[in-house]
Amino acid sequence: LYNDITFCRGLLKLYSLNSNIPVNGIQSEWLERDLSQSQQFGWRIAAYHHSIRHKVKNQPDQADIRKNWGTLFDKYGVQLAFESENSFAKYSYPVKVSNQRGNIEGFIPDENNGSVYIGGAAWAAPKTEGEYKKPLIFAAESFQHFQLVFAELSQIEIRTINIQNSGND
Repeated sequence: LYNDITFCRGLLKLYSLNSNIPVNGIQSEWLERDLSQSQQFGWRIAAYHHSIRHKVKNQPDQADIRKNWGTLFDKYGVQLAFESENSFAKYSYPVKVSNQRGNIEGFIPDENNGSVYIGGAAWAAPKTEGEYKKPLIFAAESFQHFQLVFAELSQIEIRTINIQNSGND
């Protein structure tokens, strides 16, 4: 129901998490244990369905996911999270989970140690209507797309490929 995979002998470790089952308990314990033993990886990336950081103003963020996974992402340096809910291409600024004064909807900007939350691919999902931009999100738009990831130890590049007008319905 959840798993991880390693690419290129430690360049990247991808965690496939399951936000459709309880995110606390066994799954969070497994994630923390594995993240604590995976600090040597160049990139630690998570992918899951329900968003920790929603992109639509009238959708609440997932507090249980933020509490159980977001804090682990911050503690163990998960740099990137792909969130697949809705059909949005979304990019957040690097943020950390925080309850401190001045937080913005449970997050604070952290350019050096924050996680970037990216809206997952929407291969054939219908366009979602609504006001897309919330604080700490610098880009959000609904269209059919997928992302390509190019990773080196020194950098990672994400390209969003728009397939809206590909002619294949």
